Amino acid sequence: MRIADHIAEYMREHDIHCLMWGDGSLVNAAREHISGRSGSHPLNVMTAACNAMERAPDLFRKTRIHGCDANGNARVVRGFWLREFDKTVDD
Repeated sequence: MRIADHIAEYMREHDIHCLMWGDGSLVNAAREHISGRSGSHPLNVMTAACNAMERAPDLFRKTRIHGCDANGNARVVRGFWLREFDKTVDD
């Protein structure tokens, strides 16, 4: 089973339709499946989880949110919708 499958299962169990980098739920969904690969730091887990979801276009639709970090620098954050809850027509 892929890491993305575990994340999707967690999202369904908790009725979560979308996760993005920075969500604590993303760490909860992925930590036990990723910690041996990317270290246990939550930022590493979030990045590895987003990478895994990006490699699973059958489960997730990727979105991007433009914003800024705490210092005011521009930042693009990746978000992922479970396809079964995605209401968009275009991909």
